[in-house]
Amino acid sequence: MSAQPVEERIAAAIVTRLNAETGPDEAFTSVARVNRDATDWQVSNGAVAVKQGNATRITESDHPGNPPAIAYELTFAIVGFIRQSDRTTTADDIEINTIAANIKKSIVAGLTNNWHTFGGICFDAGFGETVPFVTENGSHTGAVVELACRYRVSETDPYQVRS
Repeated sequence: MSAQPVEERIAAAIVTRLNAETGPDEAFTSVARVNRDATDWQVSNGAVAVKQGNATRITESDHPGNPPAIAYELTFAIVGFIRQSDRTTTADDIEINTIAANIKKSIVAGLTNNWHTFGGICFDAGFGETVPFVTENGSHTGAVVELACRYRVSETDPYQVRS
């Protein structure tokens, strides 16, 4: 049995995959799961934040047994930020499309046949909507990439992955 709940193991795997593309010559400058009031993190060009959403029951994917395997879909919003110079001639949309594509590429990188299982934790995963945005003060633009991860756990032990 793992010391972490299944949801946390999925989140950690996402951050690990994104961090593989972090550095001065890489796709992202930083990757973080931000604390409640974001005091541990600064928005910057190329920064990525991973925000966990709801875990929703998928009863049609439950499996019988003793105890039964209960299925969930856990969503993540992976947010990439862009800050271009006010004098640049490159359209924001180009940079937004690029960071969204880099987020997806990093999640799948090197694991094209089984990226969606997150090392056997999930039975499926998939990308949802990609939503471009501009921050309230207009200083940053970016994209939110939705990732839905589907997994099963034992009805009596939320730490135990069930296939």
